[in-house]
Amino acid sequence: MTDHDADTTIDIQLGQLVFMSDALSAVAAAIGSPDFVAVVFENLTRIVDCDSIHLDYEDESLHDRRVGWIGSYGTCPDQIERTMTRYYRDFARIDTTFDCIRGERDTQLLQLSTLRLNPEIRCAFYDTEDIHDECVVTYRVDELTYALSVCRARRLPAFSLKELSIVRHVALIVLPLAVAHRRIVGDRPADADADAPRADERMAAQRLTRVFEKLTSRESEVCARLIRGRKTLDIANELGIRPSSIDTYARRAFAKLGIESRRQLLNLLLDHDMLDASAARRGIA
Repeated sequence: MTDHDADTTIDIQLGQLVFMSDALSAVAAAIGSPDFVAVVFENLTRIVDCDSIHLDYEDESLHDRRVGWIGSYGTCPDQIERTMTRYYRDFARIDTTFDCIRGERDTQLLQLSTLRLNPEIRCAFYDTEDIHDECVVTYRVDELTYALSVCRARRLPAFSLKELSIVRHVALIVLPLAVAHRRIVGDRPADADADAPRADERMAAQRLTRVFEKLTSRESEVCARLIRGRKTLDIANELGIRPSSIDTYARRAFAKLGIESRRQLLNLLLDHDMLDASAARRGIA
C-alpha cells in the first residue's frame, strides 16, 4: 500500500466493519430458507431500529400492475402476516402510493409520512399496526423493481437523515440477496389457496430439472423441498415414500452435482442465475 492509498482509505472502525459483516453474512446464509425475511429483520434492527419490514417486487413490463410478495416480518409476526396477506391480496395492485418512483431505473429512496396516504389504506394497514413512518428503497433488475420497506411504529421517532442513508446502503446489499432468494423459493402466496406452497415446490422442482438436466424428476422434487428448508420426514409424508428414500435421492442428486450440502446446492443455483443475467446483458441469452 502506498502513502496515497493510506491517505484515501475510508475511515471506518474495525469493530463497525465486523458488526456489519456479521449481520449481512447472516442474511446471505439465510437465502432459500423459510426464515430469510425474519433474518433480514433481526439483523437490520441491530443497525437501524424498526418495527416491521416488507420485501416485494413489481413487474413493470406488464400493462396491468403485478406486485409479488417476497415476505414480511416484524415485532408482531402473526399480526403482520395477517395484515400483509390482506394487503397483497386485495390492495397492492391498486395502491398508488409509490407511483412517484415507479419506472425509475436508478435506486430510489422514499420516506413516506402516513399523512400522505390514501385514507382507506392508512386506516387498514398503518393505523392497525400503529405505523407512522416508512422508508422504501427500490432496486431494479431488468423489468422487475424490488423494494425493501422499513416501518416504524409510534414508539420510535421518524427516520433521521443519517438513518435513511444507512437503510439505503444496507438495502443495496439486502435487495440483491432478496432477488436470489426469490428466484430459488418463488413468491409468498397472498391468497387462501392451501396448495400454493406445493405449487411453488413443483415449479422449483421443474426448474431444477431444467437447470441440472442430469437429475431425475424425483431427485429434483426432493432437492426443491430441501432448498425450502423442509424436513426429511415431512418430505417423505408428502411424496408418499420412506424417509430413508429421501436421503437416498438427496445423496444421488448431490453426487451427480458434485456437492455435499444444501448450501452448496443453493450456491449452484445462484451461480446459474448470475450466468443467465450476465448472458442476458450481453444479448446472447
